[in-house]
Formats: sequence, C-alpha cells, structure tokens
Amino acid sequence: MNFSFCTSPRAVRFGLRLVLVLFFAFSLAAEAQVVSITVNDTIQPMSAEYIARAIDEAHRISAQAVLIDINTPGGLVSSTRDIIEKITS
Repeated sequence: MNFSFCTSPRAVRFGLRLVLVLFFAFSLAAEAQVVSITVNDTIQPMSAEYIARAIDEAHRISAQAVLIDINTPGGLVSSTRDIIEKITS
C-alpha cells in the first residue's frame, strides 16, 4: 500500500485543522468547574473553617479543582496544620 497522500502539505494542513477543531469542540463541551476562594487575613480558626467549607463544596459539586488564593502575614500554626490536613485529605 502507498500512503504518500497523507504526507502532502495539503493533507497535513487539513489534518491539523481537523485535530484543532475537535480539540476545541471537546474542551468546550467538558468545561471544568473550579471553586475559587481568597483569604486576605491572618490564618486563624475562621480561615481554616472557610477553606474547609470551600473544599467540601468542591467535593459536593464534583469540581475538578479548588483555587485558594492566600494573602496573609502569617497566623496560627494549629490553623495552618488544619488547612494542610484538609487539603491533603
């Protein structure tokens, strides 16, 4: 068999366009859900609870990711450990 027609520039361009169209069609159909939260305070028990609720909500809605934006000068080590435990579980 001779498959030389597959290597022509025209066939290659058509194949690449087809792959790109299919890729974008499937990526639009499978839009990812992401839960996003922001913490702009010291880490304390309330912060740990807020993050834990966001993670629980992400599980409830079957989100693909949780984005946690933390802008903090520091805080309690015990609350930080609670947050890390929740994230890793």
